Amino acid sequence: MMNIPIQRNYSCKDEELPLLGGFTVSSMTRDLSDFTTYSPHFTQEFVKNFEAAIATANEVIQPKSELMKQKEITTRIFNTLTILFDSCNRLRGYLKLANGSLNSTPAKFGITLMKKQISRKDTEGVIQSLKLINDNIAMNKEVLMAQGLNDELIAVFVNAEKSLDDDKRKQVKMISDRKGIILNNISLFNGLYAELCNIMTVGKILYRTTNSAKLQDYTFSDLKKRVRRATNTAPVVNPVAPQA
Repeated sequence: MMNIPIQRNYSCKDEELPLLGGFTVSSMTRDLSDFTTYSPHFTQEFVKNFEAAIATANEVIQPKSELMKQKEITTRIFNTLTILFDSCNRLRGYLKLANGSLNSTPAKFGITLMKKQISRKDTEGVIQSLKLINDNIAMNKEVLMAQGLNDELIAVFVNAEKSLDDDKRKQVKMISDRKGIILNNISLFNGLYAELCNIMTVGKILYRTTNSAKLQDYTFSDLKKRVRRATNTAPVVNPVAPQA
């Protein structure tokens, strides 16, 4: 017998739903006296339970332990990119010194493109460029080592290729696993959405004709716009950013 997947009842991204709930519970807490006057269903206990449901949904979306692992991977990737940027400059110098012995340029060698990819934080692109650079180093190792290239710098490029590839695979697996866990918890998200709808319904009843500003706090389309503005403008902090 085939398992029929549970359908999402909400028209937003999974990760947006707890944020929508957060905005809404904040407004409802502010207006709780109006809600309680309208119906005894809405009490401090209701608020507490709704906040707990939001916290549970957030833990499904992004467990704290997993978030720490992702941050560790991201930090390690940025550190590797920073080291590579300086190493590219050094390798370019050896290539220039060997100009009379090698029929190559930084662009042909893969250095020019990789520096651009590092600046863009394009990890997949860097991995592909590293394959080319490591092949070129292997083919021209004797000539380049005569100019000063050493095993330590060679190891930087070789180890970076493996490290970045491993970290990228870990990121992809974590994302894939998390999607599966979310799919298995759609009923939880549907339940959160149902309570959210109850709050928004009462909010519209209370403020449709009395307070247009508060009405927006309980309108799903307005809340969704607010969430997306907040997530799109949130600052992105890079632990280590390569310098151009």
